[in-house]
Amino acid sequence: MPKRSSVTLTPKAVENAKPPKSGYLEIFDAAMPGMCLRITATGAKSYILTTRINGKQTRITVGYAAGPDAVSLSEARKLAEDAKDTAKAGKPVPRVLPRYADPAGVMTFGTVAEDYIKREVPRLARGGETEAIIRRELLPTWRTIALPDLRRRHARELTDPMAEEKPAAAYKLHETYCRVLNWALGHYDADELGIDVSPFANLKPPVSKKPRGRALKEAEIKTLWKAWTSIGYPFGDLQKLLLLTAQRRAEVSGMAWAEIDIEAKTWIIPAARSKSRREHIVPLSAAAAEIIEALPRFEDGAYAFTTTSGKKPVSGYSKGKTATDAKVDALVKAGDAEPVAAWRWHDLRRTARTGMAEIGVPEIVSERILNHAPRGLIGVYNVFEYQKEKTDALQKWAQRVREIVTPPPANVVRMKRKGKMA
Repeated sequence: MPKRSSVTLTPKAVENAKPPKSGYLEIFDAAMPGMCLRITATGAKSYILTTRINGKQTRITVGYAAGPDAVSLSEARKLAEDAKDTAKAGKPVPRVLPRYADPAGVMTFGTVAEDYIKREVPRLARGGETEAIIRRELLPTWRTIALPDLRRRHARELTDPMAEEKPAAAYKLHETYCRVLNWALGHYDADELGIDVSPFANLKPPVSKKPRGRALKEAEIKTLWKAWTSIGYPFGDLQKLLLLTAQRRAEVSGMAWAEIDIEAKTWIIPAARSKSRREHIVPLSAAAAEIIEALPRFEDGAYAFTTTSGKKPVSGYSKGKTATDAKVDALVKAGDAEPVAAWRWHDLRRTARTGMAEIGVPEIVSERILNHAPRGLIGVYNVFEYQKEKTDALQKWAQRVREIVTPPPANVVRMKRKGKMA
């Protein structure tokens, strides 16, 4: 449920209002009954009016309270009052009062994109990444384009230049603008949008999406572990835990101290932070628990991985990977490590999954560790969590990683293994 409160809003109060950790916060304005300031977890602020239209309770987005296209508080109150008068007169009121409309009153891409960011992005597992793509790639060029004027060539002009050098980014951009338009068509009437079919319907992506199958080789794990040890907190320790726990990047980087029970060696990822939207209990191997126990603790700091004294979880992943890659290059150049082929953050999770299969962990246990939902009837009838089996599997995997990164003494002959990590 969203958090709600009521005060007489002031411009300073609107400016200083802080976002909630999840979902959204609504602060109702005592000076304009029915209107509130809504703040999402991403920091987006808007004025929302709740009023009755033809006897039905309806929410109307009056305007944005922050950003380059924000309306002032006094203007928002005036717009809300006008909307209420229009509704009382029995006249239609759009669910979003269009700030970016053309003279004919047709919405632009900017209108629906901002609404998508406010209403849909907080629900997405990787909402921050989606919002960044919209604001960085789409809004600077498409903000003022009326939806009926949006053409496929606009999409090609954005994606074609990056398709060769950054195919994954081009595919993600294509996926994002298609989703925004499809969402709009499902939430607005056609007469509000000026279109009843997406201009990108059946538009082929600029590149084909190929499933990625990269798992690190043993020599690469050893090199990366050296690099992570060298760069240390936060990104070195973060990447070690990604490999040891097999959890998602956002889940590990957002780890809160309240989720950790070191004595029981468990980490509980709440449903609100889990991509599967299910609470997930992650057993901590001795190696993972040792890393967590050694992390710095900041007074009143909620998060384990942070660059803001625990006030916010760490971000800036590209910087962390750049630091790792630079350290790897230095180690290889000095002759102290084997080279590492191009890799991504998610490859660490895939490597853990591959490694567990190699040491004999049953697939159903590995899938529970990764918090993948069981399919079909298995998911309906088999709700057993395999907690003991998960604990044993992650401990065995941690021991395998330790063997890789800490080779036996020279006088010890290591037994050959039947398989190699892919």
